[in-house]
Amino acid sequence: MPDSLHTLVLVQGALTALSGGFNAVYFARYSASDRSRRIASRVLALVNLSFLLQGLYWAGDAAGDQVDGPPPWPGLVTLLASLAITAMVVRRRYGGGRSR
Repeated sequence: MPDSLHTLVLVQGALTALSGGFNAVYFARYSASDRSRRIASRVLALVNLSFLLQGLYWAGDAAGDQVDGPPPWPGLVTLLASLAITAMVVRRRYGGGRSR
């Protein structure tokens, strides 16, 4: 794998892990009076935990000594989904989004 592609996979994995971890903590700590919202926040915490773990896997695999690491394309979908959720969380929490 070329060095530039290797670096891309490493950065992609690290960003996915960071974003997924941030989101997982946010949703794990989210409290709502409505039971269905509490359940939904726990499910979202688990989804984002999976983003965190996938990012760590991809970054760890890219950081290893493997000649043929994973291609970056499949992980881009996970990264984009995780970053989109992070953007919504940050907007709601810090950007004046309507709070409930």
